[in-house]
Amino acid sequence: MNSGFTGLDFETYSDVNLPKAGLDRYIASDNFRPLIASIDAGQRPPQTFDFVCGGADRQAAFLDRLHYEVNWGRTLVAHNVGFERAVLHWMGAPDRLLQEMVDSAVVSRMVGAGSHLEAAAPQLTGIDKIE
Repeated sequence: MNSGFTGLDFETYSDVNLPKAGLDRYIASDNFRPLIASIDAGQRPPQTFDFVCGGADRQAAFLDRLHYEVNWGRTLVAHNVGFERAVLHWMGAPDRLLQEMVDSAVVSRMVGAGSHLEAAAPQLTGIDKIE
């Protein structure tokens, strides 16, 4: 039984150009790094995890928070979830977290909105994506 949704988003760095080289090469780069992750469960303020300043301790706290969300029956949601899954895999997240995610880009297409976040956000929420 689902008790709600928790949104997930990453900001990352790699010296490989993602659109040109693809996700696998982007993340496989020796210079790939998750910089920050944000989680929004809707009922409390969104939480941002700074991996640049917080390092491994913040990554562990972030993964603990995701476990908490899933253990309480919440479904993780990300736009174009393949990216979030790849980053979580790189971080060593267990398969359970990787599998229990909904792709909001797919849902967006199902209801007739655009699949890119820049198009889907204003179509479905009235809020433009911030660059």
